[in-house]
Amino acid sequence: MFKKLLSFKRKEKEASQEFAFLKKIPFLLNMRNSEIRLFSKLLIKRQYRKDEYIFKQDFPHTVLYFIASGEVEIIIDKNVEKPIRLATLSACSHFGEIGLFVDSKRTASAKAISNVILYAISKTDFHAFVHKFPRVGVKLLYNMGQNLSLSLIQSNQSRQKNEN
Repeated sequence: MFKKLLSFKRKEKEASQEFAFLKKIPFLLNMRNSEIRLFSKLLIKRQYRKDEYIFKQDFPHTVLYFIASGEVEIIIDKNVEKPIRLATLSACSHFGEIGLFVDSKRTASAKAISNVILYAISKTDFHAFVHKFPRVGVKLLYNMGQNLSLSLIQSNQSRQKNEN
């Protein structure tokens, strides 16, 4: 009985740590705790070792990833002499969201710079969640759209600075 109680407490602690991490994800910020918990039930924990590819350029877009710990680099490494680093992402960042909206291949590769813990949600599960819980889904989609828009603005500003 005591072992079961300890096991339950350990799982409860892990779940609360996962929950705390999710509250820091930019497009989950204005969501209620109950909504984040609901969303978190769809996430699958994945671990990658340093220098391991999470996905490669031209792979199908099927999964959105959230970084719990470690660092990931987003690179273009196909048909180039030397890989081009587009971004370095760390804890509480996300990547792969384009695949939730567009049926295309990955435009870059994602590679672990260090040991990484990610939480992933498939395109299929994400769409099912949005349809099953439309009120929460609208919040998620609005926040993602806002996040993508801000990212595009920053990218454009950075490009303009480099051209001048």
